[in-house]
Amino acid sequence: MGGMALRETNLPEVDLGCIPMLSRVRSQPGEREGSRKRSGRATALANSSIVSRQEARGETMRKGSWWGRGIVCFLVAAATVLAGAGSESAAEAIPRPNFLILVSDDQRAETMGFMPRTEQRIFEEGIAFANAFATTPLCCPSRASLLTGMYAHRHGVRTNNISLTLPTVFDRLHDAGYFTGLVGKYLNSWDGTPRPEFDFWVSFPGAGAAYVSDKPFWLRFHLPLTPFEVWQVDRDRRNQLRCVASLDRAVESLVLDLERRGLLDSTVVLYLSDNSVFWGEHRLVNKAKVYEEAVRIPFAVRFPPLATVPRVETGLVAIIDIAPTMYDLAGIPIPSDVSGRSLVPLLTSSGPWREDLMLEGWTGPSFSAVRTGTRVYVENRVDLPELYDLTADPYQLRNQVFNRSYATEIAALQTRLRALRGE
Repeated sequence: MGGMALRETNLPEVDLGCIPMLSRVRSQPGEREGSRKRSGRATALANSSIVSRQEARGETMRKGSWWGRGIVCFLVAAATVLAGAGSESAAEAIPRPNFLILVSDDQRAETMGFMPRTEQRIFEEGIAFANAFATTPLCCPSRASLLTGMYAHRHGVRTNNISLTLPTVFDRLHDAGYFTGLVGKYLNSWDGTPRPEFDFWVSFPGAGAAYVSDKPFWLRFHLPLTPFEVWQVDRDRRNQLRCVASLDRAVESLVLDLERRGLLDSTVVLYLSDNSVFWGEHRLVNKAKVYEEAVRIPFAVRFPPLATVPRVETGLVAIIDIAPTMYDLAGIPIPSDVSGRSLVPLLTSSGPWREDLMLEGWTGPSFSAVRTGTRVYVENRVDLPELYDLTADPYQLRNQVFNRSYATEIAALQTRLRALRGE
């Protein structure tokens, strides 16, 4: 999933044939029927050779296998160069930027090693976040959190079949004069028809022993993987690594073309995944659970006007922080119902930052959790709670919730979790 805002009249020409989900998109110029003409914005993508609007209002794309679905590109372009009028942060000292948001699907953070071009041009030239999380590790809720900046219990999209009804950051950017576009997967619950907040749209219809003795009952009775299931996991992992290698070439093409056009340093480039996925850890092969393998995602921001010195940032960040960052940099007041925080203080190495995040999910046994830099405390619906000491037990193998030496910490984490849930 991705997005971009551009001040220029053409977008980069990119070979998207290497991305399975986009392999059927034709390169053909054309203005989407019904698009609004807005001073210098309405023709911004008219001659783009990336994709076509298609006169029939939308192109249906081949979904491919599970590991190839959902790579999407948001396109958001500033109509004019203005100082941010609604921000008191460092963002107001720079012109309104363009935004390019590239979101892969189900990508684990450690697979970035198979994307050397993306690592070099985005992660190593910007701020790479070592502790980035999907607050609800399931596609539709996580993408809804990206679009709104809210925790899932606030925006209401708790599973893949629930529609998002609230305004998004793209509604507000569009209203503020940005040219907005989307190429790829929107939400699993959406039927694929163009949405009014996007001037440009190409998408498709949306489509889960000793080790377990101290675990919640739902996991305690989860059988170990069979040899055939292990083979399937290994096969899917190989296929996913092949996919991210091809995605790496496509990302590099976008970055190089922005650079040739002189737009790269005036564009906020974000790369991340909507969530991660299990490769057999905890006897699991999907996602939507609280454990690190499903919630930890790759995430980096490249924007030299603010992030002048590339570095690795260890503060806790999440997908809910993208929308408020875009509001901040675009000079749009951050709505009061947003759960996330603008990343500008981290990009500029200024100001305090959060000490914890909430993780939550409703697929299977529902859970809510508070994740600090060293602890994860989990409350499962009608099941045992969990506490993991990530310093001593980074793989979350030993549930410490009944260990009396952690009693004081558990009490404090319980109080904090209630506050994060709004109770």
